Amino acid sequence: MAFEKDFKPVLRFTVVSDVHYQNEDTVERARMKQAIETSYALSEKEEYPNLDALYVVGDFANSGTRKQMLAFKQTLDENLKEGTEVAVSLASHEYMTDGEAAALERFGRIFGMEPDTHKVINGYHFISVTCTNGCHFDDAKREWVIPFSFI
Repeated sequence: MAFEKDFKPVLRFTVVSDVHYQNEDTVERARMKQAIETSYALSEKEEYPNLDALYVVGDFANSGTRKQMLAFKQTLDENLKEGTEVAVSLASHEYMTDGEAAALERFGRIFGMEPDTHKVINGYHFISVTCTNGCHFDDAKREWVIPFSFI
């Protein structure tokens, strides 16, 4: 497909997964900060300078401890700029400390967001779904997603 010279983007976003924050301050924290900084730097060089969204699609923590979740939230708070939407979903590693129910409750308290989200950003639909039940998508999750498949 040829790139059109007149192309003007209307949306820019970054997606990351498997960041695996540890309890200790390890290289993963520096890498996540660098990923955010690089996303902004690349965006700001362009005619359309916005970074509209950051999506984190699971395994942001290595075992889902409170300390790991707080550290990841701190990285987001310290590095994301106003106007960048953020969505974070959980996967198997976030459940390793004390199971799904406790991890989901802790996530809600720390991040102040739902684990499943639907956002319209610049006219585009973004759907983020957290796996459950052994990191699968059960009937309830499928029912939640179905209406979005018709958008």
